[in-house]
Amino acid sequence: MVGLLVLVSLAAGETAWAQDAADARGRVPPGMVVWETAGAEQPQDSPQLLAAGEALYGIRCAICHGKQGDGEGPAARFMGSRPRNFRRGIFKFRTAKPDGLPSDRDLFRSITAGFPAYGMPSYRYLSDRDRWSLVHYIKALVAAGAEEQFRRDAAEFDEEVDPAELQEFVDSMMRPGTPLSVPAEPKGGDLDAVARGRKLFQTDTYQCVRCHGPKGQGDGPSAKELQDDWKNPIRPRNYTLGLAYRKVALRRQDVVRLILLGIPGTPMPSNSRPTESSRGTREAWDVAAYVEHLTAEARQGSK
Repeated sequence: MVGLLVLVSLAAGETAWAQDAADARGRVPPGMVVWETAGAEQPQDSPQLLAAGEALYGIRCAICHGKQGDGEGPAARFMGSRPRNFRRGIFKFRTAKPDGLPSDRDLFRSITAGFPAYGMPSYRYLSDRDRWSLVHYIKALVAAGAEEQFRRDAAEFDEEVDPAELQEFVDSMMRPGTPLSVPAEPKGGDLDAVARGRKLFQTDTYQCVRCHGPKGQGDGPSAKELQDDWKNPIRPRNYTLGLAYRKVALRRQDVVRLILLGIPGTPMPSNSRPTESSRGTREAWDVAAYVEHLTAEARQGSK
């Protein structure tokens, strides 16, 4: 009976989280949270909330991300996709530019949605307050990492640590990035958009083919050589595997955001072209349409 109640609760929650699921054209896998739509009212920060986050982190997160948040938990070596090192303050998925930290809501989204195909479960079953407590504790780990970096740099040059300069540095590392506004989709038929997007994807204009391959299967000529900022091997996304194997960007507008922002810490670059002209905006939406087409085409072929 308890199990049934849990399932009913999760089903109800999914309706709320995926309120924009229609934008994903009805193809979001059952039980999967659309990263960009996850949200809840943020509670006021407090020592109690931080303490709750620290305790919950030790139970739910430390096994992969490590007790100190350095990504070196006991389970990390068994994972193909390395856990995030929070102390470095580099986060892949965000709606804010990488000129600062992702927004608190971005961190909440990652905790809520998880990345199930890559080892990180969705924590939507935790209460809103519990998930927000994790957000605040993760930010405390970022601040601790910034302080550690400042002290390490001072020691390297045999300098004393000035408390005011230390605080100024930590504050600068904790500033949120500039929010990004995704340009609206220009009018145009899907078939035309897919054809244009295919051409852009497969030529050097956006250089997608170098990593993702001509058919979006993650087998481009550079794919085997790619590494993240920590020198770990990293594979480009295979768009033909379906939405369950995407971490974010299940919807077309979110693919455009990914094109604009890139993925910090990885070889996926940012691209300001879509915001510089109406032509660039059209191109980004066309590439997103083609990415969506690759996933749909593979799904049809598997039936």
